[in-house]
Amino acid sequence: MKKIVFVSGRLGGGGSERVLTLIANSLRTVGYDVTILTFFYNELEANNYNNQCPVVSIEYSNSIDQVFKIRKEIKAINPDVVIAFEYYIAIKVIFACLGLNVKTIVSERNNPHMIDHMRLKKILRDISYKKADVLVCQTNDAKSYFYEKGVKSIKVILNPIKDNLPIWNIEYVNKSIVNYCRLEEQKNLELLINSFADVHKQFPDFSLHIYGEGTLKEKLELLIKTLSLEHCAFIHPFTKNIHEIVSKSYMFVSSSDFEGLSNSLLESLAIGIPVVTTDCPIGGAKMVIEDGINGLLTEVGNKDMMVDKMKKLIVDVDYAIKLSKNELEIRDKLSLKAITDMWIEIL
Repeated sequence: MKKIVFVSGRLGGGGSERVLTLIANSLRTVGYDVTILTFFYNELEANNYNNQCPVVSIEYSNSIDQVFKIRKEIKAINPDVVIAFEYYIAIKVIFACLGLNVKTIVSERNNPHMIDHMRLKKILRDISYKKADVLVCQTNDAKSYFYEKGVKSIKVILNPIKDNLPIWNIEYVNKSIVNYCRLEEQKNLELLINSFADVHKQFPDFSLHIYGEGTLKEKLELLIKTLSLEHCAFIHPFTKNIHEIVSKSYMFVSSSDFEGLSNSLLESLAIGIPVVTTDCPIGGAKMVIEDGINGLLTEVGNKDMMVDKMKKLIVDVDYAIKLSKNELEIRDKLSLKAITDMWIEIL
């Protein structure tokens, strides 16, 4: 039996933590001894992921103290492998494990270019990734980026899709457009709201529903008010039954400027709801969508293209149904078992 420690900045409320929990639980089910280390543990939110692994919540005073606290816990647990999620945690984990008899795996979760303007963090990340035994990326573009930086042991593993998701059926959907995500700059929800405003002019019986929490909530609500869309565009808090809501909506639209690999996009594809999404870096959308076959890709920031593709799905119902049927193939490709097997191969 291999003993594994996952390290996450927080546990509860985010897509990265959801993926970590799915993989950790799955590895535990097949016989691995798994512990999760975290620095912010929201037990209520974490319970939404049905975590089955023991959790160690670490308190620390500063980044240097954090490194030593990680090292102390790893020495106490004495794992065979430590898996760090997110670059800012991975940097500290790699330094914490120096000199210890433990293998390290880093999971890169976002667009590596996002810290190009933070020189010190970028340098520390690139040094750390070279010292890891394996770097796991979510896309081929991310793999190419780090290979050019001198990281040689890189594997591409996509996110798993949770089991038992509902399936979209045109006979039971309402005329709503949906997205669920963090309300932050990278999601460019202003583009989605402005695009919907144009769509609504031609199709006034459609509504927009965005589910999430974040720093831009008030700004987005003000934009909705400014565009006089209060009666048809809504910002809702996160909800546990989001997948049921998505399965009853007409289309899912993602407007992100950049992503690692969007969980909401993957889940929407697995549900079979027709999808429109920006073809944003670092290449996650094009890893799973063939434009016009199992979804529709748009250019980042291009409102006119997004509007046109949203309208196409509304006007051509048969085309929307065709996309939906093709999307469902992703269920087998990204099943939890298939993705867990890829992690086991690395371990």
